[in-house]
Amino acid sequence: MTHSPLNDTERKAVELARSELVTAESRVYSSVLQTFRWLMATLFAANGGALVALADKKLAVPVSAMAIFAMGLALSLLMGTASTFIRELQDFLRAQKGAYSDACAGFRRNEITIRRQVSRVLKATGRKIDDKGIPSVVTTSVEDPTAPDAIIQTIRLSRDYIEANSRSGSNEQQLCRAIIVFIFTYWEEVTRYACAKALGIEKSELKFPVAGDLRLLRHAILHEHGVLTAAAHRKLEVLGELFTAKSELTFPHAKMHEIFRLLEKHIALFALEKLGVPEPPGGFEEVSQIAFGTGRPPF
Repeated sequence: MTHSPLNDTERKAVELARSELVTAESRVYSSVLQTFRWLMATLFAANGGALVALADKKLAVPVSAMAIFAMGLALSLLMGTASTFIRELQDFLRAQKGAYSDACAGFRRNEITIRRQVSRVLKATGRKIDDKGIPSVVTTSVEDPTAPDAIIQTIRLSRDYIEANSRSGSNEQQLCRAIIVFIFTYWEEVTRYACAKALGIEKSELKFPVAGDLRLLRHAILHEHGVLTAAAHRKLEVLGELFTAKSELTFPHAKMHEIFRLLEKHIALFALEKLGVPEPPGGFEEVSQIAFGTGRPPF
């Protein structure tokens, strides 16, 4: 039996399959490890409760021991499930932060590239920028715009393209508004529902003030043409200082960074409250974020 070397296509296919298998193995390992940790925590809590009941001579041993055992078991399982959903919300928020940073870097690169191209065009033709703006256009496409069969998505004046991609330009504002709507929707439709179910309460009973602020911002973005009304501004509990009433919502970089920081902080406070963690040194106000262990991958 002979063995022939792999060609480039086959080698790439093998590398892709290996990468997918390693990633899947890592995810399975992480999931199993997390489940094992919560199982051990459940056993410790439940057995500890039973031992307390057994050690107390004033209590009826069979009934009290089983009651505390069941309570510890139920609470441990509920807390473990709730913490999983809170961690997923935190991961989702950090994914939005990463996408925001990468997109802003791309916008800046677009702006710099077109500014340089415009300068080259003007220098080559001897033309100058007059009151009507830069006399050149930019075409964009999800494909290579120079290809003969490419589908052109937009054709814009260079000055409009540069303004859209500039810092705090329309592209960045559109992205920020989408992130606000996206984060609130994930909380409302995924995390809030799952946590309430895990804790055995109604969805409406689960309060998260900063998410309430996101709801008001979302309403202004989708239903008020991006203008925050005075009534809505008065209801803001966490983000009120970042916006003014009766004005259009804008999200410069510093403001968006502060929103991300406050979201991280309040997710941490929400997790500490719902998981029953004792107050840390310095108080809860000193908490800026929380970390959930996921275990080491098997490689």
